[in-house]
Amino acid sequence: ELVKVAQGREPDEPLLSLPRDPDRMINNLMKRAELAKYPMPGYRRTFHSLRDSYCTWLGQNLVDLKTLQALGRHAYAE
Repeated sequence: ELVKVAQGREPDEPLLSLPRDPDRMINNLMKRAELAKYPMPGYRRTFHSLRDSYCTWLGQNLVDLKTLQALGRHAYAE
């Protein structure tokens, strides 16, 4: 699906658009789903937590490091 989305785009153009305030969007969705904002002490769910989870799942599914870094928008050295 990402290949279809990426076709015809400039290299620096993002594949997905994000809301202006992703943390607010996450908080609203969590309220609707009746999920706790702070599921355990010292941990808060944010848009960034979803990004971290996404990268973790990619790594657990043996995605190579350069692909993982690119999809997670993390910098890497050539």
